[in-house]
Amino acid sequence: MNTNTPISERVVETLKENGHADLASQLDSHIEHLESEDSEVREEAQNEIQGMCNIRSLGDLNIETISYSEWGRMLEKLNRFARRKTNTKTH
Repeated sequence: MNTNTPISERVVETLKENGHADLASQLDSHIEHLESEDSEVREEAQNEIQGMCNIRSLGDLNIETISYSEWGRMLEKLNRFARRKTNTKTH
């Protein structure tokens, strides 16, 4: 996977590659909602992504295609991405 690929796509693809298609689909749906014109929908999506990025949620999955530390960094980046998307739309 290209490192220029957006973090949201990288996390979704990594989940799929490691047998977690159901979680990838859920996450992808939340990511799409970050583009909503409705601020409540965006905030809810950001909250869901934040919860999923928790080390005890997606961070606790068995991801074999990358190291545990790289997976953790990807989740942190995704969480920051979601916060930026939410903040950008509100200003």
